[in-house]
Amino acid sequence: MVSCVFPGSFDPVTVGHTQLISRAAGMFDRVTVAVMINIKKAGALSVDQRIDLLRKACSSFKNVRIVSWEGLLTDFMQKNDEKIIIRGIRTGTEFDQEMNAHYANRKLNDQIETIFLPADPFSLVFLLPLLGKLLSLEEI
Repeated sequence: MVSCVFPGSFDPVTVGHTQLISRAAGMFDRVTVAVMINIKKAGALSVDQRIDLLRKACSSFKNVRIVSWEGLLTDFMQKNDEKIIIRGIRTGTEFDQEMNAHYANRKLNDQIETIFLPADPFSLVFLLPLLGKLLSLEEI
């Protein structure tokens, strides 16, 4: 069985997250969505709320499980005998950040691989102009 882990804060879960989960569910026998808990960062939603929203958003995917984890991702990967991390990429800047995270994860556990999935370009086409207008405080 080939499985992967899609880690994140999911605060809140977005259409982009569910698109990536759907794509991963089609590529892997099992996808574990790991809601990472950062005690130094107050979230807008509680961990239980995030898990509940993810379970609802992923209810049609029979090979997806939702869990939470407090601690290092590499520790989660080792404890659950996982080797593949899935990460979504929207921009070149995010790619650079994710590559740094990949290098750090590999330093801690050289068995871990990271697969980068580019965001759906259709969603970006509509998202970027909207964000630009919001940031410039223009009327939409």
